[in-house]
Amino acid sequence: MRILVTGASGFIGRRLVPRLTRDGHQVVAITEPGQEDPGFSGGVTIVSVGFDRLLDHIDEFRDMDLIVHLAWAGVSSAAKDDVEVQTSNITYAAQIVGLAREAGIPRILCTGSTSEFAHNEGPITGVEASTPSDVYAATKVAVRMILSVLCAQSGVALAWAAITSVYGPGRTDNNLITYCIRSMLASQPVRVTKLEQVWDYLYVDDLIEALALLAENYSEGVYPVGSGTARPMAEYVRVIEQTVGSASSVDIGAVPYKGARVDNSIVDISRLSSQTGFTPRVSFEVGISRTVEFFRELAAPESNVTV
Repeated sequence: MRILVTGASGFIGRRLVPRLTRDGHQVVAITEPGQEDPGFSGGVTIVSVGFDRLLDHIDEFRDMDLIVHLAWAGVSSAAKDDVEVQTSNITYAAQIVGLAREAGIPRILCTGSTSEFAHNEGPITGVEASTPSDVYAATKVAVRMILSVLCAQSGVALAWAAITSVYGPGRTDNNLITYCIRSMLASQPVRVTKLEQVWDYLYVDDLIEALALLAENYSEGVYPVGSGTARPMAEYVRVIEQTVGSASSVDIGAVPYKGARVDNSIVDISRLSSQTGFTPRVSFEVGISRTVEFFRELAAPESNVTV
Protein backbone atom coordinates (compact mmCIF):
# COMPACT_ATOMS: atom_id res chain seq x y z
CA MET A 1 0.00 0.00 0.00
CA ARG A 2 0.90 3.67 -0.33
CA ILE A 3 0.32 5.32 3.04
CA LEU A 4 0.39 8.99 4.04
CA VAL A 5 1.30 9.55 7.71
CA THR A 6 0.78 12.89 9.47
CA GLY A 7 2.66 13.69 12.66
CA ALA A 8 5.48 11.52 11.40
CA SER A 9 8.15 13.13 13.58
CA GLY A 10 6.25 12.59 16.84
CA PHE A 11 6.67 9.91 19.50
CA ILE A 12 4.36 7.50 17.68
CA GLY A 13 5.01 8.58 14.11
CA ARG A 14 8.77 8.10 14.14
CA ARG A 15 8.18 4.49 15.23
CA LEU A 16 5.21 3.70 13.01
CA VAL A 17 6.74 4.92 9.74
CA PRO A 18 9.73 2.50 9.83
CA ARG A 19 7.39 -0.34 10.78
CA LEU A 20 5.14 0.37 7.78
CA THR A 21 8.12 0.41 5.42
CA ARG A 22 9.39 -2.89 6.87
CA ASP A 23 5.96 -4.32 6.09
CA GLY A 24 6.51 -3.36 2.45
CA HIS A 25 4.43 -0.19 2.28
CA GLN A 26 5.47 3.02 0.54
CA VAL A 27 5.17 5.88 3.01
CA VAL A 28 4.86 9.61 2.57
CA ALA A 29 5.65 11.20 5.94
CA ILE A 30 4.23 14.65 6.73
CA THR A 31 6.26 16.76 9.18
CA GLU A 32 5.67 20.31 10.34
CA PRO A 33 8.14 22.90 9.00
CA GLY A 34 10.94 23.51 11.47
CA GLN A 35 10.60 20.15 13.22
CA GLU A 36 13.61 17.92 13.71
CA ASP A 37 14.33 15.58 10.81
CA PRO A 38 13.10 12.14 11.97
CA GLY A 39 15.90 10.48 9.99
CA PHE A 40 13.85 7.93 8.11
CA SER A 41 15.74 5.64 5.73
CA GLY A 42 14.78 4.24 2.32
CA GLY A 43 11.19 3.85 1.22
CA VAL A 44 10.00 7.06 2.90
CA THR A 45 9.27 10.37 1.21
CA ILE A 46 9.27 13.29 3.66
CA VAL A 47 7.10 16.31 2.94
CA SER A 48 7.55 19.23 5.34
CA VAL A 49 4.36 21.29 5.12
CA GLY A 50 1.83 22.99 7.39
CA PHE A 51 -1.76 21.76 7.37
CA ASP A 52 -2.92 24.98 5.74
CA ARG A 53 -0.74 24.22 2.70
CA LEU A 54 -1.51 20.52 2.22
CA LEU A 55 -3.51 21.03 -0.96
CA ASP A 56 -0.53 22.83 -2.51
CA HIS A 57 1.16 19.39 -2.55
CA ILE A 58 -1.82 17.41 -3.74
CA ASP A 59 -0.02 15.91 -6.74
CA GLU A 60 2.40 14.20 -4.34
CA PHE A 61 -0.52 12.55 -2.52
CA ARG A 62 -2.71 11.34 -5.38
CA ASP A 63 -3.64 7.66 -5.61
CA MET A 64 -2.52 6.81 -2.09
CA ASP A 65 -4.42 4.06 -0.31
CA LEU A 66 -4.63 5.35 3.25
CA ILE A 67 -4.02 8.35 5.50
CA VAL A 68 -2.89 7.62 9.05
CA HIS A 69 -3.62 10.85 10.90
CA LEU A 70 -1.44 11.02 14.04
CA ALA A 71 -0.77 14.76 14.24
CA TRP A 72 -2.28 16.50 17.26
CA ALA A 73 -1.40 19.80 18.89
CA GLY A 74 -1.30 19.77 22.70
CA VAL A 75 -0.69 16.18 23.81
CA SER A 76 1.22 17.08 26.97
CA SER A 77 -0.58 17.16 30.31
CA ALA A 78 0.04 20.90 30.60
CA ALA A 79 -1.87 21.61 27.37
CA LYS A 80 -4.85 19.31 27.79
CA ASP A 81 -7.17 22.06 29.03
CA ASP A 82 -5.88 24.76 26.66
CA VAL A 83 -9.00 25.44 24.61
CA GLU A 84 -7.26 27.38 21.84
CA VAL A 85 -4.58 24.74 21.31
CA GLN A 86 -6.95 21.78 21.49
CA THR A 87 -9.66 23.15 19.21
CA SER A 88 -7.08 23.96 16.52
CA ASN A 89 -7.03 20.20 15.90
CA ILE A 90 -10.58 20.32 14.55
CA THR A 91 -9.46 22.43 11.60
CA TYR A 92 -6.42 20.21 11.00
CA ALA A 93 -8.57 17.08 10.89
CA ALA A 94 -11.11 18.65 8.55
CA GLN A 95 -8.25 19.57 6.20
CA ILE A 96 -7.18 15.92 6.18
CA VAL A 97 -10.62 14.87 4.95
CA GLY A 98 -10.47 17.60 2.32
CA LEU A 99 -7.13 16.24 1.16
CA ALA A 100 -8.50 12.69 1.00
CA ARG A 101 -11.46 13.88 -1.06
CA GLU A 102 -9.40 15.96 -3.49
CA ALA A 103 -6.58 13.41 -3.85
CA GLY A 104 -8.86 10.38 -4.16
CA ILE A 105 -7.59 8.66 -0.99
CA PRO A 106 -10.30 6.18 0.09
CA ARG A 107 -9.47 5.53 3.76
CA ILE A 108 -8.44 7.40 6.90
CA LEU A 109 -7.19 5.85 10.15
CA CYS A 110 -7.26 8.48 12.90
CA THR A 111 -5.96 8.21 16.45
CA GLY A 112 -8.31 9.08 19.28
CA SER A 113 -8.21 8.38 23.01
CA THR A 114 -9.98 6.20 25.54
CA SER A 115 -10.32 9.41 27.59
CA GLU A 116 -13.26 10.16 25.27
CA PHE A 117 -15.11 7.53 27.33
CA ALA A 118 -13.45 8.30 30.68
CA HIS A 119 -16.45 8.21 32.99
CA ASN A 120 -17.94 4.89 31.93
CA GLU A 121 -17.63 2.36 34.74
CA GLY A 122 -17.17 -0.74 32.59
CA PRO A 123 -14.85 -1.75 29.74
CA ILE A 124 -14.59 0.65 26.81
CA THR A 125 -15.87 -0.98 23.62
CA GLY A 126 -16.27 2.18 21.55
CA VAL A 127 -20.08 2.20 21.53
CA GLU A 128 -20.54 3.87 24.92
CA ALA A 129 -21.71 7.45 25.33
CA SER A 130 -18.87 9.96 25.13
CA THR A 131 -17.89 11.20 28.60
CA PRO A 132 -14.66 13.19 28.12
CA SER A 133 -12.52 14.04 31.13
CA ASP A 134 -10.83 17.25 29.87
CA VAL A 135 -10.71 19.61 26.88
CA TYR A 136 -8.26 17.33 25.07
CA ALA A 137 -10.69 14.40 25.30
CA ALA A 138 -13.68 16.59 24.43
CA THR A 139 -11.86 17.78 21.31
CA LYS A 140 -11.09 14.18 20.37
CA VAL A 141 -14.84 13.49 20.61
CA ALA A 142 -15.60 16.55 18.47
CA VAL A 143 -13.06 15.52 15.83
CA ARG A 144 -14.45 11.99 15.74
CA MET A 145 -17.99 13.29 15.21
CA ILE A 146 -17.01 15.90 12.63
CA LEU A 147 -14.83 13.48 10.67
CA SER A 148 -17.63 10.91 10.69
CA VAL A 149 -19.90 13.43 8.96
CA LEU A 150 -17.28 14.76 6.54
CA CYS A 151 -16.03 11.30 5.58
CA ALA A 152 -19.58 10.08 4.95
CA GLN A 153 -20.21 13.12 2.75
CA SER A 154 -16.93 12.55 0.89
CA GLY A 155 -17.16 8.78 0.43
CA VAL A 156 -14.09 8.20 2.62
CA ALA A 157 -13.96 5.23 5.05
CA LEU A 158 -13.02 6.30 8.60
CA ALA A 159 -11.60 4.13 11.36
CA TRP A 160 -10.92 5.58 14.80
CA ALA A 161 -8.30 4.04 17.09
CA ALA A 162 -9.25 5.04 20.66
CA ILE A 163 -5.89 4.56 22.37
CA THR A 164 -5.27 4.23 26.08
CA SER A 165 -2.23 5.79 27.82
CA VAL A 166 1.00 4.88 26.02
CA TYR A 167 4.43 4.74 27.65
CA GLY A 168 7.92 3.66 26.70
CA PRO A 169 11.42 4.91 25.86
CA GLY A 170 11.27 8.26 24.13
CA ARG A 171 8.13 9.62 25.76
CA THR A 172 9.38 12.45 27.95
CA ASP A 173 6.39 14.77 28.40
CA ASN A 174 5.03 15.20 31.91
CA ASN A 175 2.62 12.39 32.83
CA LEU A 176 2.26 10.05 35.78
CA ILE A 177 4.86 7.52 34.61
CA THR A 178 7.54 10.03 33.62
CA TYR A 179 6.92 12.06 36.78
CA CYS A 180 7.34 9.01 38.99
CA ILE A 181 10.42 7.69 37.21
CA ARG A 182 12.22 11.02 37.11
CA SER A 183 11.39 11.80 40.73
CA MET A 184 12.47 8.37 41.95
CA LEU A 185 15.71 8.38 39.97
CA ALA A 186 16.51 11.75 41.53
CA SER A 187 15.50 10.50 45.02
CA GLN A 188 12.85 13.20 45.19
CA PRO A 189 9.46 12.79 46.94
CA VAL A 190 6.54 11.51 44.86
CA ARG A 191 3.21 13.13 45.72
CA VAL A 192 0.14 11.93 43.84
CA THR A 193 -3.62 11.54 44.19
CA LYS A 194 -5.24 8.44 45.66
CA LEU A 195 -4.83 6.86 42.19
CA GLU A 196 -8.04 4.86 42.46
CA GLN A 197 -8.57 4.97 38.71
CA VAL A 198 -8.57 1.58 37.03
CA TRP A 199 -6.23 1.95 34.09
CA ASP A 200 -4.79 0.20 31.06
CA TYR A 201 -1.24 1.20 30.10
CA LEU A 202 0.06 0.20 26.67
CA TYR A 203 3.75 -0.15 25.79
CA VAL A 204 4.68 1.81 22.66
CA ASP A 205 5.88 -1.26 20.69
CA ASP A 206 2.47 -2.89 21.18
CA LEU A 207 0.75 0.28 19.99
CA ILE A 208 2.84 0.30 16.81
CA GLU A 209 1.91 -3.34 16.21
CA ALA A 210 -1.79 -2.52 16.65
CA LEU A 211 -1.68 0.46 14.28
CA ALA A 212 0.28 -1.45 11.64
CA LEU A 213 -2.28 -4.26 11.75
CA LEU A 214 -5.20 -1.81 11.63
CA ALA A 215 -3.70 -0.10 8.57
CA GLU A 216 -4.10 -3.36 6.69
CA ASN A 217 -7.24 -4.83 8.23
CA TYR A 218 -9.69 -2.25 9.48
CA SER A 219 -13.34 -1.59 8.76
CA GLU A 220 -15.12 1.63 9.66
CA GLY A 221 -15.86 2.49 13.28
CA VAL A 222 -14.13 2.74 16.66
CA TYR A 223 -11.37 0.39 17.75
CA PRO A 224 -10.34 0.66 21.41
CA VAL A 225 -6.59 0.01 21.63
CA GLY A 226 -4.89 -1.10 24.83
CA SER A 227 -3.18 -4.01 26.50
CA GLY A 228 -6.50 -5.50 27.59
CA THR A 229 -5.27 -5.53 31.22
CA ALA A 230 -6.31 -2.92 33.78
CA ARG A 231 -5.22 -2.25 37.37
CA PRO A 232 -5.70 0.54 39.89
CA MET A 233 -3.19 3.25 39.10
CA ALA A 234 -1.60 2.98 42.52
CA GLU A 235 -0.38 -0.51 41.62
CA TYR A 236 1.54 0.84 38.62
CA VAL A 237 3.31 3.35 40.85
CA ARG A 238 4.39 0.55 43.18
CA VAL A 239 5.78 -1.41 40.22
CA ILE A 240 7.76 1.65 39.14
CA GLU A 241 9.03 2.07 42.71
CA GLN A 242 10.22 -1.55 42.82
CA THR A 243 11.83 -1.30 39.38
CA VAL A 244 13.74 1.87 40.16
CA GLY A 245 14.73 0.63 43.62
CA SER A 246 14.18 4.13 44.87
CA ALA A 247 14.51 5.53 48.37
CA SER A 248 12.02 8.27 47.49
CA SER A 249 9.00 8.71 49.73
CA VAL A 250 5.82 7.90 47.80
CA ASP A 251 2.79 9.69 49.21
CA ILE A 252 -0.32 8.29 47.54
CA GLY A 253 -3.28 10.54 48.35
CA ALA A 254 -1.25 13.69 49.03
CA VAL A 255 -2.75 15.53 46.03
CA PRO A 256 -6.52 16.09 45.64
CA TYR A 257 -8.32 15.05 42.47
CA LYS A 258 -8.98 17.86 39.99
CA GLY A 259 -12.66 17.03 39.73
CA ALA A 260 -15.41 15.20 41.57
CA ARG A 261 -15.42 12.23 39.19
CA VAL A 262 -12.68 9.65 38.88
CA ASP A 263 -12.01 8.53 35.31
CA ASN A 264 -11.11 5.02 34.19
CA SER A 265 -9.52 3.37 31.16
CA ILE A 266 -10.60 -0.26 31.07
CA VAL A 267 -10.13 -1.29 27.46
CA ASP A 268 -11.99 -4.05 25.63
CA ILE A 269 -9.69 -4.96 22.72
CA SER A 270 -11.84 -7.82 21.41
CA ARG A 271 -12.81 -6.05 18.16
CA LEU A 272 -9.20 -5.14 17.44
CA SER A 273 -7.94 -8.64 18.25
CA SER A 274 -10.63 -10.55 16.38
CA GLN A 275 -10.27 -8.46 13.22
CA THR A 276 -6.50 -8.03 13.09
CA GLY A 277 -5.06 -10.81 15.25
CA PHE A 278 -3.48 -8.25 17.59
CA THR A 279 -2.03 -9.71 20.78
CA PRO A 280 -0.18 -7.47 23.27
CA ARG A 281 3.30 -8.85 23.94
CA VAL A 282 4.90 -6.55 26.52
CA SER A 283 3.78 -6.71 30.16
CA PHE A 284 3.90 -3.57 32.26
CA GLU A 285 6.74 -5.01 34.32
CA VAL A 286 8.88 -5.60 31.21
CA GLY A 287 7.91 -2.33 29.54
CA ILE A 288 8.56 -0.22 32.62
CA SER A 289 11.97 -1.84 33.09
CA ARG A 290 12.91 -0.74 29.56
CA THR A 291 11.48 2.72 30.20
CA VAL A 292 13.34 3.18 33.48
CA GLU A 293 16.59 2.20 31.75
CA PHE A 294 15.91 4.82 29.07
CA PHE A 295 15.51 7.51 31.71
CA ARG A 296 18.62 6.32 33.56
CA GLU A 297 20.64 6.79 30.37
CA LEU A 298 18.94 10.09 29.64
CA ALA A 299 19.93 11.40 33.05
CA ALA A 300 23.52 10.18 32.79
CA PRO A 301 26.25 12.74 32.03
CA GLU A 302 26.95 13.17 28.30
CA SER A 303 24.02 10.95 27.43
CA ASN A 304 23.77 9.97 23.78
CA VAL A 305 20.19 8.68 24.03
CA THR A 306 17.94 9.77 21.16
CA VAL A 307 14.16 9.65 21.04
